[in-house]
Amino acid sequence: MRIVINAYRALSNLGITPQMKIEQAQRIRLTNVLGSSPIFIYFFYIYFGLTHHFWFLPILCCILTLAILAGLYCSYTHKPALAKAVLFSVNSFSIFITYNLVNIDYSVTCFFFPLIIVYVMTYNIKKELNSFLLTFSFTMACLASCFMLPKYLFYSVQMSPELLRDIVVLNYILAFSLSIVIMFIIISINSQTHDKLIKAIEDSEMANRAKSVFLSNMSHELRTPLNGIIGGVNLLMHEPATLSQTQYYEILQHSSDLMLNLINHILDFSKIKEGKIHLDRNVFNLKQMLSRLCRVYDTQNKNTDVAFVYTIDERLDKDFASDDLRLNQILVNLLTNANKFTKKGRITFTASVLEVADLEMKVLFSVKDSGMGIKKEQLKKIFESFEQADNSTTRNFGGTGLGLSICKELVRLFDSQLNVNSIYSEGSDFYFTLQLALHVESATTNESTADAIMDLKGLRVLVAEDNKVNMLVLRKFLKKWNVTMDEVNNGAEALAKFNNLQYDIILLDLEMPVLDGYTVIKEIRKMDTEIPVVAFTAAFYEDMQNDLAARGFSDHLHKPFKANDLYAKLSRYKPLTINSSSIRG
Repeated sequence: MRIVINAYRALSNLGITPQMKIEQAQRIRLTNVLGSSPIFIYFFYIYFGLTHHFWFLPILCCILTLAILAGLYCSYTHKPALAKAVLFSVNSFSIFITYNLVNIDYSVTCFFFPLIIVYVMTYNIKKELNSFLLTFSFTMACLASCFMLPKYLFYSVQMSPELLRDIVVLNYILAFSLSIVIMFIIISINSQTHDKLIKAIEDSEMANRAKSVFLSNMSHELRTPLNGIIGGVNLLMHEPATLSQTQYYEILQHSSDLMLNLINHILDFSKIKEGKIHLDRNVFNLKQMLSRLCRVYDTQNKNTDVAFVYTIDERLDKDFASDDLRLNQILVNLLTNANKFTKKGRITFTASVLEVADLEMKVLFSVKDSGMGIKKEQLKKIFESFEQADNSTTRNFGGTGLGLSICKELVRLFDSQLNVNSIYSEGSDFYFTLQLALHVESATTNESTADAIMDLKGLRVLVAEDNKVNMLVLRKFLKKWNVTMDEVNNGAEALAKFNNLQYDIILLDLEMPVLDGYTVIKEIRKMDTEIPVVAFTAAFYEDMQNDLAARGFSDHLHKPFKANDLYAKLSRYKPLTINSSSIRG
């Protein structure tokens, strides 16, 4: 029995390699087993023909057997399409031979319908349409010939009624036995495939969970020092400085933003693949945002061989309600790419209004460069994940190959499409249009107006943060805004302070010694369900916002933070915190 099982496995695995997909391997196994299974009937007819002196029958069945072996050889040499054509054509031809040779009408039924099932199970119709049509047409032709051509076309022999009855009974037995064997073979192969698919799904889910944990940990480890860099630069930007110093600060700010964007690329790629990125609705002045962005690239390209030119439509000097962070991310990627691939010449950024409605504007964004350009056959490839125009791009210019892929998906979230025109060695033009909604209710709070309102005197804040650099950055900003601040380094100290003093809002780091932020918020909510607690964290993980809300956090602020974001959180919760403090008192 072990020999038979080993022979069956060897037969079914002909032509299968470890690199094949599970579905493809299943089709090859079914082709090998189902295509070669009628060989047992041929063996019977060879024996039957020799013992009853029907010499033509064993000769023909030997030829059919050799043809099946040839089909199996095609499978062994990794030619699955040819193997199917040979194996199934041979078995289709045997229907016609059996019908006309031994006068058994039932052979048509016994063989034809199983073959139809075989075709459905073994052919990938979309990918193998031509091969399927050819083989299936031959089967139809053989079936039609059984009814259109006269019987005894090949060989007619006078058989006694007893002999004819024996042949019919044996044919039924063989066909029934073969059907049972094929059924068990199909169930066995499908079961093996199903088990492998389940294991592959489980392995994939485990890998995704491990990836999420890894990304969250890496995000935390990278964002924590980056928070100190960005915070320090933001503090310098608010200090008196000469024009040249301000330009240097903008370069530092831009470089730290690029580092943050690189981290975000990895996280965003994971979220985009899972369909978990959604656009926010923020109020911002589009011209001011674009002007700040362009000044950075203008400064970068001074004293170089690249001229940076930008044109921003004056009609964009209005407040819009959209996701300015994602729009900025798209433009930063496109401008950084243009800077990277242009060593001499010109980079032109354009933001122009195409259409104006009562509450909307249709805006065209374009980044055009005179750099190396992209070959025509590589234009589609550049938008694929981890792909660049050619293998030398990463070696010569760096990059992850995720930027344009993420840009394409982000533009799609805006219900638009990222397009490119490029001529190799002459340059590229990346452009897209957005339908942006105007915001008419209030003016935008931006950097130029924020200084006038950044007074939070009377607000009492408890900050729980174990990183000294992060605490220093927070202390500088809160002091600048006249916030009364208490500092603690771990969760236990945070609980002790909370028990003894009243606060309007708590900034709580999630990863702290002694007691972490999750434990602290659990204890705080036992004593006070109203006080706002903002999770101050560098971590990112799936469904983070809902998870933090379920644990009792009022909001969250990601590291590295921007000064305006921190101010917005504190000012938003100030009225609520005053009420909650009076209630606790």
